[in-house]
Amino acid sequence: MDVYNRIESWMKSFGFLEPWNIDLQAMADELELLVIRGPIRAAYIGCSDLDLRVVFIDTRKEPWRQRITLAHEISHHWLHSGCQLWMPKLSRELQEWEAKRLSFHLLAPDYMLACRLNMSVWELSEEFGMPMTWIRQRMDIYWSKHSLHGGI
Repeated sequence: MDVYNRIESWMKSFGFLEPWNIDLQAMADELELLVIRGPIRAAYIGCSDLDLRVVFIDTRKEPWRQRITLAHEISHHWLHSGCQLWMPKLSRELQEWEAKRLSFHLLAPDYMLACRLNMSVWELSEEFGMPMTWIRQRMDIYWSKHSLHGGI
């Protein structure tokens, strides 16, 4: 089972069946991530030796941007270990790309999109509470995945 299917099963186990009930804070709590919100630079700090996992969310940003940031940092927690500070640049860039891609799935999972394919970008933006540019990117990922696998 790939990470996207595991995440999807995990989200369904929380009862996240509609866009408006995706609770990223509940996900962070389940993963034992301490989320600190304030006028601070967004970041994830994880150290397995100290059993420390902290996500910083910048409250100066728009609420949708804060959700993207939290989803991105949860994605790092799911996907990666180690410290990016000591990684080669290409490895860091790959981790950032992977976390960004998974964060799209956390905020608009395939199983929620599949029953909304007749909706416009504007309607999806309203439904998921995300900007239209973000929805367009998410739908590009959705369609590239499903056209490669022969449909839904």
